[in-house]
Amino acid sequence: MGTCKTKDQRDIRHEAVTHTEDRRPLQAPGKITMLFVVGGALINHDSHPTHPHHLNESCETDHMDDRRFFNQQLPQMLQGAILFSYLNGAFSLLNLITGGTRLYLVEVAGALGAFGIANERKWGYRLCLVCAILFLGLQLIFFWHVIFAFSVMLSLLFSVFLLALLAHPASRSYQRIYFR
Repeated sequence: MGTCKTKDQRDIRHEAVTHTEDRRPLQAPGKITMLFVVGGALINHDSHPTHPHHLNESCETDHMDDRRFFNQQLPQMLQGAILFSYLNGAFSLLNLITGGTRLYLVEVAGALGAFGIANERKWGYRLCLVCAILFLGLQLIFFWHVIFAFSVMLSLLFSVFLLALLAHPASRSYQRIYFR
C-alpha cells in the first residue's frame, strides 16, 4: 500500500464557504427575527412585549421583599451567632409559654436582633450583643446563687460562646463596614 499524504487544511478555516455551483462566497444571512409567544403576548428577540395591552405600559416589577432569616453571605462568626440566637430565642419562648420567668424575654429580644443581623442592620447587631451581655450577666448572678447543676453550666457555656461569636474581631469589623 502506498502512503497517502493529506493536505493540512488548517489554513482555510477562516475562509468563507462557497456555493458549489458558482463558486461565489455565500453571504451571511440577514438579521433573523425570533418571535416567542408567552402567555398570549408576542415577544420579539429584543424582549420587548408587542402585545397590544403592553404597548403603552411601562414594565415595572413590584418591590421585592428582601427580608431574610438567614444570610449565607455573612462571615461564619455571624452565621453562628444568628443560629445560636434563634435557638436561644426559641427555647426561651418555650420556657416563657410553660411558665418560666420573664428574664427569658432578653433572649427573645436577642432572636429579634439576630433577624436584624441576617438583614445586615446595625441595630440588629447592637441589640443581639446587648442581649447576649445582659443574659450572660443574669446567668452569672444565677450561677452564684443557685445550687450547681449541669444544665445551668451548659446554658452559661452557650451564652459565653454566643458572646464570643458576636464580639469576635471579624464580626465587629464586618458589621462596622457592611451593615446599614
